[in-house]
Amino acid sequence: MKPLRILLLAADSGEGGLGDLLDPVLRKRLDVEGIEARSCYISDLRREHLDGFHAVALLRSPIPGHPLSDLADFAQKAGWLREFAEQGGGLLLMFTECYGKTEAPLNELSAPWGLRFFFNVLLPGPGVTVERFPRFTEGEILPFRWCEGAPFTIGSPDLGLVTLGGHGTQQLTCVFEGSGAERWRPLLRGGPGITSRGYRGTYINTSNGDIPDPVVAAAAEIGTGRVVAFPGSAPFWVVNPCIWRFDGQLLDQRSGAGFRFLVEALRWLAGTARNRALGAEAIARALPVDEGCLVKPDRFSFRLLDAAERQKWTEAEPQRIWLGDAPEDAEKLDLLAGKLAAAGCRVASPCWDFRELDEAAWSKAKDACMGARRPGLEVVAAHGTADGEGVRWTAITTGALPRHADRYPNSTLLEAVWVTMGGSASILRTPLSNRIPPERYGGYNLVEWQDDPAWAVMYGRLMASKYPLSPVAFDGGASMGGAQTWVLGPSGS
Repeated sequence: MKPLRILLLAADSGEGGLGDLLDPVLRKRLDVEGIEARSCYISDLRREHLDGFHAVALLRSPIPGHPLSDLADFAQKAGWLREFAEQGGGLLLMFTECYGKTEAPLNELSAPWGLRFFFNVLLPGPGVTVERFPRFTEGEILPFRWCEGAPFTIGSPDLGLVTLGGHGTQQLTCVFEGSGAERWRPLLRGGPGITSRGYRGTYINTSNGDIPDPVVAAAAEIGTGRVVAFPGSAPFWVVNPCIWRFDGQLLDQRSGAGFRFLVEALRWLAGTARNRALGAEAIARALPVDEGCLVKPDRFSFRLLDAAERQKWTEAEPQRIWLGDAPEDAEKLDLLAGKLAAAGCRVASPCWDFRELDEAAWSKAKDACMGARRPGLEVVAAHGTADGEGVRWTAITTGALPRHADRYPNSTLLEAVWVTMGGSASILRTPLSNRIPPERYGGYNLVEWQDDPAWAVMYGRLMASKYPLSPVAFDGGASMGGAQTWVLGPSGS
């Protein structure tokens, strides 16, 4: 059996870099099925890349207004994707949630095919079984029935999909418009027990009225190619499904029906005449994808370590740092720095309230920190606050004050603070004060600390499952002698 080659594709704009676009555990499972995956961001896509793939999976469309501003580039390359599908390729449409901001570019891509996506809340009626992740308490898993007439099967009468988990919903609603009603075949729908309802005055790209028996996945033959629309959360299904927090639950549900859905969808997409004729010579002639472009230090707030840096980390010893509220004036900051230096701290980061700062006040704060330095003690200013959702954050930086709107649900924390500040350390802190449980941040590259042995076990499992290194913010309980931040690596490092 010749390998089925898929290209995972994501817009650059979004809540930081997705890192590896494919979970390493899922990659191994796909390898066993003869499915070979490569990845790149939209900005690095060239038309010649598509010639070497049977199918493309679009995981994330752009965020209008994002600092990276890749809408025009996406619009051009969306034309390439339509052409690729219409001329015999396969295309899988997914999405990555961001408060209803990414659906407009996705809808522009699918509009010529009579398909529209709505960022709606999916509501279960009486008698509908609602499941939950054991470590994802803010979300729900609702059952959606497999439709008769679907072009492939998954070995289950239904499939559980994630809703209501962070940033609104993790599953968009598909609506067929114009000729799309004849072209598209539903794959999964809610039945009479589930309603898709537009958000009232909070989000954009949401429907005006209720949609009964909503379609959440569909398939169509477009020209000589094929398209599957499965607008479910790519981080849950493809990017991070096997991290410790999710533990492969969506893929393994219903005796493996979730994984079969992905595999059979990709095989159906690859079953066109063009794809059956795609041989090794044509693949070899195609422009190869450079997966080294997935980590971009100039755009995202993390990067790969080189061999020398990895060696340095393995030989490093923990260093104590202090992070806390900034004293009232420079004199008190100087006294605090003296005490911290005597206590063996190497770095002190007094934090000012972001909402009370302007450029002049921030410059004064950085000057005060410079003046408080001691031999062996660096003093670096920080700013932060709690946003309207109750998430408290801190950014330690010597840079300019970012322009950041911190009102939920349209907070720009990730794109305006974390993404654009590659030379800083960004920390989610005081987890006990946050509305969302600490493990909610398991998919990001920064997580919080809770003074509990069980948390240490959970963190070790989380880190071992996806990320090689990550900072951890300690909330500074009495047993730890004040706020600290450590960098933890995998066991034995």
